[in-house]
Order: sequence, then C-alpha cells, then structure tokens
Amino acid sequence: MMYRLHALTLLSAGLFLAGGALTRAADINVPAGGAHLAEAIAAAQSGDRLFLASGTHAGQVVINKALTLEGEDGATVDAGGTGTVIAIFASNVSVRGLTLRNSGPKGEAFDSGVYIEKGADNVTIEGNRMENNLFGVVLHGSKNATVRANIIANRTDLRLNDRGNGIHIWNNSGSLIEGNTVTSGRDGIYIEISHGNFIRTNWFQGLRFAVHYMYANNNEVSGNTSIRNH
Repeated sequence: MMYRLHALTLLSAGLFLAGGALTRAADINVPAGGAHLAEAIAAAQSGDRLFLASGTHAGQVVINKALTLEGEDGATVDAGGTGTVIAIFASNVSVRGLTLRNSGPKGEAFDSGVYIEKGADNVTIEGNRMENNLFGVVLHGSKNATVRANIIANRTDLRLNDRGNGIHIWNNSGSLIEGNTVTSGRDGIYIEISHGNFIRTNWFQGLRFAVHYMYANNNEVSGNTSIRNH
C-alpha cells in the first residue's frame, strides 16, 4: 500500500511538472502603435502566441524564439521604408493573418516582408498580405518552411530588374510553397541551390519570370499558373 501511494505521488508530481511546462505558453494581446510589438516579443517566452490588435504596429522586428504571431483583421506591421518588416532567426515560428508592408529598398540586405535566416527551421508563413516590400518572403538557408496562401505585391516603382522576388529561396530544402499569389516585383519565385522542395498551385502575374530556377534538383513544381509575365 505504501508503494502504491508513493507511486501515485510521483505520478502526480510528474504530471504537475509536465503541466507546468505546458502552461508556460501564453496568449498575449499586443495593442497597436509604438514599440508594443517589439516589447512583446522581447518579453514573451518560447511557445507563446502574440495576437496583434487591428491597427499599425512598428516593423523591423526580430523574432529569436519560437513564437506565433497572428492578428485581427486590419493588423498591419509596417517597417516605414527601412529594413525588413519581420526577420526570423529561430525555429518553429509562425506568422499568420497579418499585413506586412513598406520594407527598405536594399537588395544586398534582402529587405523584405519576412526574412528567414539559416538555422531557423520549421517556420510557417501563412495567410498574410505583403505590400510595397522589396522582397516578399526570403528563405535564406532554412529547412522545412511552409509558405502558404500569402498575397504578395512587391514594389513597382523600381526598374523591373531592381525589384525583389516574391519568394526568394536559396540553399533551402524540404519546404512547401503552396497557394501563394504574386502579382508584382521581379520574379514570382527565385530558387537556387535548393533541393527537395514542393512548389505547388501558386499564381504568378505581371512579373519577369514566374519561376526562375537555378541549380536546384529534386524539387516538384506543379499546378502553378503564369499569366502575362515577361
């Protein structure tokens, strides 16, 4: 009987500890305006969800832990014409349902709506609207990303060859690029030295190339639509 009680006590303690680990993740409401978003990211714990209120949030934010960013209708992150709107340097990050706009103009810095660095794996970018950025989404050496159902309209005030790509994929593997709409910028998707990815059912219109394919092997490119591209 004493053994059974001891075992139950240990089991209860284990469940409490496990529950404590699980309950650390929290939903955090982020009001629009000022530096609230950057402050919320800095204060958040890995696994938290940041829910952005409708309105404009200051961009050029860096995500360096596993977080989810989601927003109400009208939640916008604006970089004000400088740098990248959201830069991701951690794995297991999700960005959903936001408008991301007004990156900087520097091609050498990959100024973009979302930039994902090497080592930031298993990132999901889904259901966002990206407007007036140089690049839309940049996958720069990451693995197993999902880029799905985003609407990307990059800058049109530059010469065609000086614009950024809708989705730029370099040294990337195991990713799903699916159901996106790219209507302005340079190339819809630029893919280089990237293997084992899936590029499916995307829509490309008014660009230079729909899919610009360089030194990439064992990818699936299927069911995409190209209309009125150069």
